[in-house]
Amino acid sequence: MKSIEEKQKYLRLGKKGEEVAQKYLHSVGYITIETNYRKKCGEIDIISHREGIITFFEVKTVSRKNIVEHCFGSYYRPEDNVHIQKQKRLRKTIQLYISEKGIMHTEWQFDLINVYYFSERRVFRVEHIRNIVL
Repeated sequence: MKSIEEKQKYLRLGKKGEEVAQKYLHSVGYITIETNYRKKCGEIDIISHREGIITFFEVKTVSRKNIVEHCFGSYYRPEDNVHIQKQKRLRKTIQLYISEKGIMHTEWQFDLINVYYFSERRVFRVEHIRNIVL
């Protein structure tokens, strides 16, 4: 079981990962509509639009010591945490958002942003996986 300090460190890293993801998205032309949209069934980390398409982003942040550990370690990939139950919650939350905002006829997609933090060099790397089918 994680200590309170470990949980706080994990939450801080996740928050920083979302900030890094937003900066990345802005740099490639996305305009943020909303962040941390929460409903009972789930949460959407970032909702943005670009070129007439609304994109719902899930951000997953993981820490690695260095790039070698990242490439050759036996670690899970962040997208492995977007399991079937998570996908169902995301789908329901997206449907609620679309209904609530009255945008049923607007084109949309779901993307995943993996943020890797390399602690030795204190750098972040962003990986953008586009148009995932839920």
